[in-house]
Amino acid sequence: MARNNKTFYGVVAAALLLQSTALAGNQILTGFKWPVFFERSEMQKGQTNFLKTLVTGRSAQLLSNGWYLIDEPRIDHFLPSGGTNAVATSPGCFLDPDPKQRVVFSTNLLTVVAGTNQMKVEGVGYFAHLTNLFLIFSNDVKTVIRQELAASSRTNLGLLGTAAKSATNANSEIHITAQRLHLDHERNVAVYFHDVHVENPTTDLRTEKLTIKRNAAGDLENILAETNVVIRQKLEPGWASGDRALYYMRDGEEALMLTGNPAKWSQGERYGQAGWITYYMNDRILRAEDKAGVRFPLAGVTQSDWLPGPRRTNAPAAGAPQFMEVYAEAITSWLATSNRPGHRVVAQTNVVIMGVPDQMLATAANAEYAEQLGTLELTGNAYWQQGQRIVRGERLFYDRTNQVFSSEGNSHLQVPMSEFGRQGATNRTQFIQTDSRRFDYRNGYLTFYENVVSTLVESNLIRGRLKADDFVRLKLSNHVERITARRNVQAQEFSEPTKSGRMSSNMLNCEFLTVELNTNGGVRRVYAETNVVAQQFRRSTNKTSHASLAAEALFADFFAHTNDVRELIAERSVVIRSDDSSATGQRATYTATNQLVELTGEPTLETPRLKFDQADAILYDRATGKFSARNPEGRARAPTNVLNQSRFPGGK
Repeated sequence: MARNNKTFYGVVAAALLLQSTALAGNQILTGFKWPVFFERSEMQKGQTNFLKTLVTGRSAQLLSNGWYLIDEPRIDHFLPSGGTNAVATSPGCFLDPDPKQRVVFSTNLLTVVAGTNQMKVEGVGYFAHLTNLFLIFSNDVKTVIRQELAASSRTNLGLLGTAAKSATNANSEIHITAQRLHLDHERNVAVYFHDVHVENPTTDLRTEKLTIKRNAAGDLENILAETNVVIRQKLEPGWASGDRALYYMRDGEEALMLTGNPAKWSQGERYGQAGWITYYMNDRILRAEDKAGVRFPLAGVTQSDWLPGPRRTNAPAAGAPQFMEVYAEAITSWLATSNRPGHRVVAQTNVVIMGVPDQMLATAANAEYAEQLGTLELTGNAYWQQGQRIVRGERLFYDRTNQVFSSEGNSHLQVPMSEFGRQGATNRTQFIQTDSRRFDYRNGYLTFYENVVSTLVESNLIRGRLKADDFVRLKLSNHVERITARRNVQAQEFSEPTKSGRMSSNMLNCEFLTVELNTNGGVRRVYAETNVVAQQFRRSTNKTSHASLAAEALFADFFAHTNDVRELIAERSVVIRSDDSSATGQRATYTATNQLVELTGEPTLETPRLKFDQADAILYDRATGKFSARNPEGRARAPTNVLNQSRFPGGK
């Protein structure tokens, strides 16, 4: 059977050659035709076309070595179905008909047209295997590919950025130039070498090696660029670079994969780099992996402070453009589209975020930024620093648009007192450091929830502390207006030790506490309710004194200019203790104008020297440090009813 096939092919070849007219003596054939047939092993089931390649020419001269010198050769390469796969033409070439060779070659220009004019290639100097139509172009390669070949859904889109409207139509052309080309029509592969330049109306690409793969139907399947790859956009400022770039289309989905050390891209004010970058063109999704980093503008944002107090000293000037830089092992960006306004970024593993120029620094296991919503979410051992402001938590959430900030899980906040308004009568830097289960800032309120411990630190010394089991809430404007604390509240104040070792501390315990403050940072009013205990400790070189006041409710009003108590009222079950003396009553009042504390409501007084079971009032003179009673009744333990006592709690 195989012999019969060979005989058939030979008869057809002889018939074609006999159609040529031999010019006697010169061995020149006119109307030259030379066929190459499909091998039996190459033929498909039911295939009726046997002709694989046909070489024709105006004339051909048979040379002594058996080669043909063909004038105006044409090479037709056919598909198994009989359709034309490619047509090549040249001014002249040599043909080696040896069955082991079957090659054509020349130093002339060769023009190849693939498919229905989908791809046109020209080059000077070529070598071609006719069996599989493998072509080598030696110099000055030029290729034109019809844009519709890619069936590209992103024809009018920027490579890595916002969409740009092109005036060109879908049938615009892609031009490729190079020094050398290997064109394998049987495998539908073209490989360009050296100084490769690809250009269409929207994009310019340069590389050292470019491989184009088409499918059986002739449509573009993928493009691989290797070595010194640079891609630039024409319609808008944008570029990408790397060691390797792969464009592919699968099931109508297009993607560009860029690798390098690192691969880089830029689109307007956006910039990124990574070991591996993939751009999904249909969905406009960009994914960067392996030490990824991106930089993008924060649209519509001119002030990043989320506390309403005085601006930070390192805050950017009002109206200054701001940028965010994100670094992580993997970053995915959803670029803005008509159906998806705004930019969205998700970063994973070892995330580091920096704000420019507002000096914001954040770290976390994962992060997500949504430009349209103006939100940033950090999860996994999250850390945020902006100037001297520091936040920690398992989850941090920042809404720049609505000025909302929240922290969840082992939350910590450090803020300079100067950012809450005037920091008090000191030139030293003061910080508020607060730990809680969670906290949030919204609508002018900063609230800490569950097991709250807030500490005032001045020059590495603790000057105050506020604790609460339920919550601590600060009402903020351009300063702290009010502080509210609930359940098992404890407030402490510590003085700085003197050189002689003297120091004092004050402590207030209650269930409900409200503190109102003046614009200068001083205390204006204090309200304390339920199980109220106010204590004062004073320590000198060799002595420690203690005084306390207990009641169910306490109100204190302060002078604005000195921050001293102007008026104090304690009510219900009032107990005053000072070292080894105590007094009880139902109401205690203090007025700074006369420096007297008056205890009424069945008051009693007991000291080691006397005891009053009943009196109209018990008086304590803060100026002299003496107790006295008005109309006392009881048993005296000393010859006088006036005693020197320790100063009343809260005295200054």
